[in-house]
Amino acid sequence: MRKKIIRGLWVAGGICLLLAITLAAHIYVVTKPADVHHNNWQLARIDIQQPAEPASLSQAVAMVKSAPGVKHAFLNEQDGIIVYGYEPGTLEPDAVLSRVNSLPVKASAFTVSAEAAANGCPVIDKSSVTYRFSTFLKNLFHR
Repeated sequence: MRKKIIRGLWVAGGICLLLAITLAAHIYVVTKPADVHHNNWQLARIDIQQPAEPASLSQAVAMVKSAPGVKHAFLNEQDGIIVYGYEPGTLEPDAVLSRVNSLPVKASAFTVSAEAAANGCPVIDKSSVTYRFSTFLKNLFHR
């Protein structure tokens, strides 16, 4: 009888040790600092105002990508929009716009209207159930 109790204690101790190691590994993995290099990027948009040839648009995107400080650039060829990301303080968006305007395209910087800025994120559907539920919870706890 005594051997069964000792054996049971060893098994229980081994399980507890295994669970403690698993918990420690989980805490380590979850709490280690993330290697995030894009946490302070700024997005800018350039609108091409005239119908431009695809070659000119590609050249404009290449010029934007080659600007120092630009991390990435994407082209919406159908709408004539270039969106690029950069780290604030590394370049001025007006300098990038002037480089694009040196090409045979007419471009302007996109500026958000006061009404759009007041509405917040354009992606959020304020009539959705998830938005209304999260707003309810926010108002419930943050009054």
